Amino acid sequence: MQSVITRLNGGLGNQLFQYAVGRALAERLGAPLKVDLSEFDTYLLRRFELDQFTINAGIVTSAELANFVINPSRFQRYYSRLAISLGLGFNKIAFKENKFGYDDTFEKIRHPMYLNGYWQSEKYFKSAGDKLRNELCLVDKLGVASQKIHDEILQCSAVSLHIRRGDYITNLSTAAVHGVCPPDYYYSAIRHITTLVQNPYFFVFSDDPQWAKDNLKIGYPVQFVEANGPDRGVEDMWLMKSCNHHIIANSSFSWWAAWLNDRQDKIVIAPRIWFLDKKINTKDLIPEQWHKI
Repeated sequence: MQSVITRLNGGLGNQLFQYAVGRALAERLGAPLKVDLSEFDTYLLRRFELDQFTINAGIVTSAELANFVINPSRFQRYYSRLAISLGLGFNKIAFKENKFGYDDTFEKIRHPMYLNGYWQSEKYFKSAGDKLRNELCLVDKLGVASQKIHDEILQCSAVSLHIRRGDYITNLSTAAVHGVCPPDYYYSAIRHITTLVQNPYFFVFSDDPQWAKDNLKIGYPVQFVEANGPDRGVEDMWLMKSCNHHIIANSSFSWWAAWLNDRQDKIVIAPRIWFLDKKINTKDLIPEQWHKI
């Protein structure tokens, strides 16, 4: 049986979006799922991290990849979408994302395909939401330091607060696209969430914890989490996911931490401005139940 193949690249949050869209399509078509890791052979800034979750996917081989047009031309993308709309089975041309927002042509796919994109919208995989949340568990136990924090999180009205800086500051091209959430965003989010949550306890996660300590004065019980280095980001995501409520950054990392939380009463606050580049349409990025500030 032919497999759905999804191309993975970027950090853990991006990989989760790419896995989720592949899993949703594979479930809909009753097909197996495979992941393409070839991007990590040359893109050395990031590494494959989904093996730290209990994903249900094989790894595609180079021989299998040779059968696909992975980076189709504009004409090939048009031809592929036309074939999908007509219900045809021609699927050697990758289904490549052609805009940031949700592409409803995805719903018309009737045959396993190669998926190449970022797919940053819950709409692509909402139908498989329960399955994904049940499936995406940690392979290994939390480390001792993380487990101690996890126990503390479960004993209070925990609110995760994520501050993303890192390459949003140091990489000029990345900074020009993303920018960072200013302190005013966090203070507004804190004011909002403290009107809804009794006795909140904030757990602050950041790739620049010293900046967070120096610049964020919360006024409520707070712990700045520094248990894990960059090679153990999955543990930070799991700790964030385990909190009751979330204040996320303009980052797919904390987006996924909030989304993986399966509490029905969770409150998630997200930045209204996700990119500095206002030409990028983000209307499909934030789930409807989340609050934008």
